[in-house]
Amino acid sequence: MTHRRTSRRARISGVAAAAAVLLSAVVGFFWPAQALASGAPRASMSVRVTTVVPGRAPAAAACRAFSRTNLCFLVQVTDVLFVNGKPVGSATFIVTHDLQLNPHGRDYSEQVSIGGLRVVNASGIHVALADGCGITCTPTGNNFPVGETLRDGLHGTLTFHDSVSKGHEQSLRNQYQWLFVKAGFPPASVIYFTPRFYRCDEAISRFPGCVFPQFIPVMTSMQKLPAIRANIRGIQSHGLHLGELGKGHPLHHITNVAQQQRNYNFMCPRSRRRPPGMQCDEYPFKTTKEGGKGAPADSRGWKMVPAKEQQIQGGLISSFYQAERLLDGDAFWVSV
Repeated sequence: MTHRRTSRRARISGVAAAAAVLLSAVVGFFWPAQALASGAPRASMSVRVTTVVPGRAPAAAACRAFSRTNLCFLVQVTDVLFVNGKPVGSATFIVTHDLQLNPHGRDYSEQVSIGGLRVVNASGIHVALADGCGITCTPTGNNFPVGETLRDGLHGTLTFHDSVSKGHEQSLRNQYQWLFVKAGFPPASVIYFTPRFYRCDEAISRFPGCVFPQFIPVMTSMQKLPAIRANIRGIQSHGLHLGELGKGHPLHHITNVAQQQRNYNFMCPRSRRRPPGMQCDEYPFKTTKEGGKGAPADSRGWKMVPAKEQQIQGGLISSFYQAERLLDGDAFWVSV
């Protein structure tokens, strides 16, 4: 797999350049020249970030989402003020990030907000936020207020556009750089990243899209097919419980058509007689790594089912793979 790559260093430099522009604008308004006068106390700011367990911030109740297309996470940011090497004040706040990917297109967005602010002898800090998103991705918008006084309720929307080429995929992670300015103190900044990578691809279906591949989706469409549902349920009830949600091991999609056919031929050879109106249904599916010989004998099986169900099943499975953007090796559960 090949890409025309923009180097990671170039991408980070792009974020740094955007941050520099924002910082310059903020400093121009809020950092008086007299702060540089000789004899002034040696002042500095030190910024650190930590991941926050949901429940620490006012918005935490709404920040529990993680799915194939959504990640909500919290970060605690602390800005400590120093004069002559001694801490004299601090400002601590929670940043809520809500990243919503688009499984059916190249454009997606993220909501960023500040809450839970605690200030101790550190009023008058002004903030700005720069962002980036990695190879094949370009930030297209950022309306987070520039140079506003740090306070609860500050909010902005970041937008992104991915340009992964046809037939390819790319692992991405957003980068965030907070900038801080306070009169009498040199500016400070801190950088962190989205805690989970996401993937954008144009490797399947008729359109590109992005998902979190670490999230394992659940196929429920087999519940519509009584005979096939019963077959799957029976096989999942013993052995490794393959694909059974909450008990067994997930299945893993494969895209090699020749291997899919070998899997089916092993489980449902032509020599196996089909009664009129019936077809052979195998589980695990032929389109999985566990299909055919990929599963132990006690964890696989077959059954004759109505031909109509078998014909419908193929479309349901294909639709699931496309809707969830399951690439080769991606895991999924089957709930019946």
